[in-house]
Amino acid sequence: MYVGLFVKVPILKKYIVCERNSYDTEYNAGTKARNDVYSVARDMGYEDLDIYSELSFKRGTYGFLKKIYVHFEAANAWKKAMKKVGKGDVVFIQLPCISHNIFQAGQISQLKKKGVRVAGIIHDLETIRNSFAKSHGMINDLLISLEEKKLLPLFDDLIVHTGRMADLLHELLGIDRERLKVLGIFDYLTDDTGSMSHEIMKDHIVIAGNLKREKAGYLYGLPERPFFDLFGDGYEDRGRENVKCLGKFYPDELPSRLKGEYGLVWDGDSVDTCTSLFGEYLKINSPHKLSLYLASGIPVLIWDQAAQADFVIQNRCGFAISSLNEIDDIVASTDKDVYREILNNASEIGKLLKKGAYLKKALGEIGL
Repeated sequence: MYVGLFVKVPILKKYIVCERNSYDTEYNAGTKARNDVYSVARDMGYEDLDIYSELSFKRGTYGFLKKIYVHFEAANAWKKAMKKVGKGDVVFIQLPCISHNIFQAGQISQLKKKGVRVAGIIHDLETIRNSFAKSHGMINDLLISLEEKKLLPLFDDLIVHTGRMADLLHELLGIDRERLKVLGIFDYLTDDTGSMSHEIMKDHIVIAGNLKREKAGYLYGLPERPFFDLFGDGYEDRGRENVKCLGKFYPDELPSRLKGEYGLVWDGDSVDTCTSLFGEYLKINSPHKLSLYLASGIPVLIWDQAAQADFVIQNRCGFAISSLNEIDDIVASTDKDVYREILNNASEIGKLLKKGAYLKKALGEIGL
């Protein structure tokens, strides 16, 4: 539980934690999301607070003993970096930390004792993912408890994807709802100004992201109509005429590559509904592909039980569907004037995403 009251003091300096490494995968959309947060924060006057923990970026390849050692190495890196932070400063952290460690909660507690305001933005958390599964193993569950369940309640402000995610964190960890700020949607920064007016390929549905079978098994049951253009890695091409994999591209390139009539947000192995842990996760998160489609000026088709179905409906930038078998009827029956309206709405939201407007608004509303 959260102990103590946060007393506001004048902000002296604002820092954004920058976890440095030499292993970035430029095709990784997750890296794009983090880099966009860095850029927006810097635009708002945040200074880089560099964390150098090189081993953290490959910890998944290490054996048990070396993984334990990485926790000590990462903790030392955080301790060294935080020496420059003082009373009245703000430290803004992206979660989960790449250089996460079992001592982090204690280190954040020390910062707060110094009068530092600690804020964060959530990308993905095992605490949330584990809420949909019984267990990921005793050791992993213990690490999650030490790293996340003790850490998150210490934050003075947490920016979360959706209202449903805020509700879940309040329920699971007892975090005060007033300290949880809903982002709305992730921004998607790009200098590509031409993507908003590109030619739409009618009857083509864009699917971008992780195309591996375990996450996107539904790809192998797609309806025979309309056409589906896939962007990403992991698809096992079966030579279907209406399903084409067009390859993978850098995140900043993608908005100018996507030319479909709609972009699809869907997960799991079924065309009838979203399934598996990935489908459950869609019920609370804001997938980065949603931001990509809108930054590309493309309206969206999204699972009607996804958390962001509300965003799509309220902003009239697409349609919520319960089954992929509905797509052909939507494409065929949508009035031209209606489509023009949702296309314009998608374009207007995309302009905001490309400027970082949603994160700037969230930070502004919590006084940062």
